Amino acid sequence: MLGKMKNLKNIDKYMAISLRDIVFIIIILVPFILGKYCEFNIPGPFDSGSNVYSAKHILEGAQIGIEEDPSAQVGTLLMNMLGVQLFGFNDLGPKIVQGFFQLIGLGLMYYSIRRVFGVLPAFFSAFAAGFFISAPLIAKYGNVKEQFMTAFMLAGIALFVLYLKTDKRIFAVLAGGFLGWAPLFKITGFSAIGALAVFFLSSLIFRWKTFKQLLTHGALLLAGFLIFAGPVWIWINASGAQISTPYKSALVRVMPDFGSDSPVPEKQKSAGDVDKQAEAEKKEESAGSYVERTRKTRSYSEHAPVVFRYYGLLILPIGLAAVSIILAKIRFLRAWLSKKSSIELSLPDKLTVLLVCWWLLDMALVWVSTRPYEQYYIPLTASGAFAGAYVLYRIFEWCRGKGRKFTVGGFAASAAVFWIFCSPIFAGISQSPYSGKSYGEGVKRKGYIQRMEQASTHRQGRIAPWEIVGLFIKNNTSPDQRTYVWGWYPGIYVKAQRLSVCKKAFQSDMHTLPASTLEKMADNFIRQFEKHKPKYIVDSRKRHFPHDRPPLEFWPSTPKGFLPANERAVQSYEKAYSNVLAERIEPEEAERFEAFSQLREYIRENYQIVDKDGYKFTNTGPRSKRFGQMVVFRRK
Repeated sequence: MLGKMKNLKNIDKYMAISLRDIVFIIIILVPFILGKYCEFNIPGPFDSGSNVYSAKHILEGAQIGIEEDPSAQVGTLLMNMLGVQLFGFNDLGPKIVQGFFQLIGLGLMYYSIRRVFGVLPAFFSAFAAGFFISAPLIAKYGNVKEQFMTAFMLAGIALFVLYLKTDKRIFAVLAGGFLGWAPLFKITGFSAIGALAVFFLSSLIFRWKTFKQLLTHGALLLAGFLIFAGPVWIWINASGAQISTPYKSALVRVMPDFGSDSPVPEKQKSAGDVDKQAEAEKKEESAGSYVERTRKTRSYSEHAPVVFRYYGLLILPIGLAAVSIILAKIRFLRAWLSKKSSIELSLPDKLTVLLVCWWLLDMALVWVSTRPYEQYYIPLTASGAFAGAYVLYRIFEWCRGKGRKFTVGGFAASAAVFWIFCSPIFAGISQSPYSGKSYGEGVKRKGYIQRMEQASTHRQGRIAPWEIVGLFIKNNTSPDQRTYVWGWYPGIYVKAQRLSVCKKAFQSDMHTLPASTLEKMADNFIRQFEKHKPKYIVDSRKRHFPHDRPPLEFWPSTPKGFLPANERAVQSYEKAYSNVLAERIEPEEAERFEAFSQLREYIRENYQIVDKDGYKFTNTGPRSKRFGQMVVFRRK
């Protein structure tokens, strides 16, 4: 009888833990699901659109580097190809794929923290990660490379933590696979691998592990990398894709001659002059690295205030990680200073080295590029939340030692702190993180609430001007006809369900590339437009980085209207406008404007403006009730 009662108690205990986990997981998933509701119901006009477009073009047979020049790294490209293959030419499929891997990452994070730090730290840490990786403040409209990368880093680190806890080798192999994929989305995915290297070195220095044990760990991670990431290189070589990987890029930085004599696949050799021309165009368009051109245009003195404003908004995961560093440092010092001390470093203590180093690297990497894009901050919120498990572990360990009332009080206090710092992100912010200026009295933006309202109205048929442009092209062209969209609005292609006449279907660096590159780009546009004669061309007129200059337009306008197709009037305007750009912005911007003069002439001679009478004009340019800031051209 006593045995049966004992068994019933064990069952009750098991069921209580399971029920608590279920409740915690549901709470963790609430903000994540709300974020996905927004992403699934609002198509992405920018990064997501570019990823989907490239995936579709390649799936239809375009050769990478020859006929398609994707902006996405190979990992993001492959995930989008999977999404488009499964769900069609839209960004819902890739977002579903992304959400799936984010759930894997969050699930493994929760489970690994629960095994090592306890159930309450697991709940709060996973909630913080799920809340911020889906937050509209930094997640844009979904399907951005940082979201993929962060999910894979979360999964990889969590699996390695489980390996150290259980000594099951399968976890190490899987960790190697996930961590090996992370840089394939973006080179900053090396942060998790770098943190792992620091942890290995620390384990050797402090004699937590023997060299033989670390060798085994490394071999298992490498095996996972080869098994799961190796097929990517097989695909690249088999398809003849002219696409680099972050691993090769990193090697080239260390050994500049690494890529100079690399063998060329047979499929690429057969292309002959076409390949050489594509390579020449690629080198010409690069005109220095993305980061180098960015730093020339925007200084760190301009970038720093933006970074610190984002740090302030993301204070919860940042604060958790920072306090974890302090507590871990105290713990390490006490254990090191006193040989007779009863303090012995536990697995949670040692793991803090890995988690904190990962977070510190993510914090530092937002300074590499001076472009102030919000999605750059996604990784540091996840690594910060993971590292924050240590401070939560110490808090609740102390509370348990004081009794149940303290544990309940600690839980309530932690929940209150989380509410204080999460509520502004949920409700929306009143000041721009970019400029620091107020959005207006009583106006809030970039919160869950505003984005959910936008998703709701979009479901009811209220769509953005760029979507109207896409639908207009779709309804007035046949599926085999191609188009072209100038600027960084690749989502128009997806909405129109049409491909581009140009290999480089979209452009975001028109204000950082040198004028000589833009002049050659314009010549190529004219050749492609003359060859394919697209029925419609779109000038998105998007103000892109840096945001202190007007758009590089196909057909300029004044407050009185579009420029007339009169050569004398055009020459007079362009000369005066070039002088204004040189004086108010920089001489290089005037040269960029002049580089497009032949292209603008071609547009004037061969195209007419759709719904020309529907535009109103101000000092900021034309605006139409139908197409917004965009201008659509129809071939004459």
